[in-house]
Amino acid sequence: MGFSNDISLSQPALGQDIQLGMLYDVRTSRFYGGVSLWDNSVVNAKQELDEAQVQNADFVLSDSLEQARESVYLDTEGSLNLDLKLCSAIGSAKFLNDRKSTTHEARLDASCTVVRRTRRIPQEVLASMKYDQYLDDARYNHFVAEVVEGGSATLSFVRACSSADEARKIAGELKVSVVNVPVNGGDKVEFSAKNESLFDDVKISYSGAIAENVSSLEDARRVAGEMPKTLGKQMNALSCTLLPLSILDRKASRIIRSLDSGLVTKTAAALKDGNTAGLMLQDLISRDEFEQEARRLLPELRDGTKDENTNATALRNAVKLFQQRTGIAKRFIDKKSNEANVLETTLASLSAEKFENHLGALKVQSLTGGAAPRLFLSLGGLSIGIEKHPLQASIESGTECHGLEPGRDLRLCRSSYRDPAPPDPLFYRGTPPSPTTCLRS
Repeated sequence: MGFSNDISLSQPALGQDIQLGMLYDVRTSRFYGGVSLWDNSVVNAKQELDEAQVQNADFVLSDSLEQARESVYLDTEGSLNLDLKLCSAIGSAKFLNDRKSTTHEARLDASCTVVRRTRRIPQEVLASMKYDQYLDDARYNHFVAEVVEGGSATLSFVRACSSADEARKIAGELKVSVVNVPVNGGDKVEFSAKNESLFDDVKISYSGAIAENVSSLEDARRVAGEMPKTLGKQMNALSCTLLPLSILDRKASRIIRSLDSGLVTKTAAALKDGNTAGLMLQDLISRDEFEQEARRLLPELRDGTKDENTNATALRNAVKLFQQRTGIAKRFIDKKSNEANVLETTLASLSAEKFENHLGALKVQSLTGGAAPRLFLSLGGLSIGIEKHPLQASIESGTECHGLEPGRDLRLCRSSYRDPAPPDPLFYRGTPPSPTTCLRS
């Protein structure tokens, strides 16, 4: 990790109302609204304008949140700040705050951005500060020297899926259905009418500076058609350039440390794994604790006056512990998913062989006569992979089934068929079994 005192920064506005001269703290990613070294009337009256009716207008399609963030030039560190809620995206960028609501989902974001102008503080104004006392305030280390303005909005399409394969398939179909077509020198998004049923289970939302009620495909068509014209009239902050206070006064130099990109990436990856595990296992309570610790440590790591080794070690330990916990949860889930898949396959084959499913709805029937019963013997845990159930083996050998080890996933019990709380799961065909040894899973 190196020290960087006099760095300039360029970053997306994330929907915030950013004004020229506004002060900023790079350690906490916070803009201080209403705090400036100059009067707004002076800055706005003498600002340099690089204006055009439309500098650029296009739609950008992205099929993941990571890709959408990259398209607005949000780097790994900025993305991590969003995930840790060190900063937030609002208005036209609020969709960048989204998190997956299901383990597997197909996503498509269609973003339209119209750049109108770029404003800068001219050189002569930089030297005529009115509120230079803020230079001595350690909270501030940068100021807004340039703002790019225009309009931006995004239509988001999200559909919950049952598997990763289905998510990839649906995402591809969504991208094909949302067709990008240039019209009269500009761009617009059109929706293919060939597969409208694809959108039946899709959650559609809109992110923009001006609120729009978008909940259906018809709403999305209407808003998408109006986007370029509507956004061409807006003058909202899209991005900004931040300069260090040290260019105004060397005494205002702050010690800002550049974070280790590997540590940032590892922290971001750990948080992503934790979110996935949290969706798979809702009671993963350690996630909030990890976020709080990371939110506390990242600003201190950026602060050059704080001990680097102590804070970096603390963050590494927090990441390592969190990765261990999420690793345990994911291994548990993988094991249970495998068991569920085996049982699902088994139940399907039993149903195909005309076994009857009386789970939770056993009926009193004749205990004599009829064909030999067909009994489903449950398997679970360590017994999933065995070829023959112990009770089946004992039936074939004509001996009683004894000696099942306690603590195993199989347990024999004595139970009357007329017991009001019958054992489960029980599948049979023909005449139900007489009161006998049965299996409780």
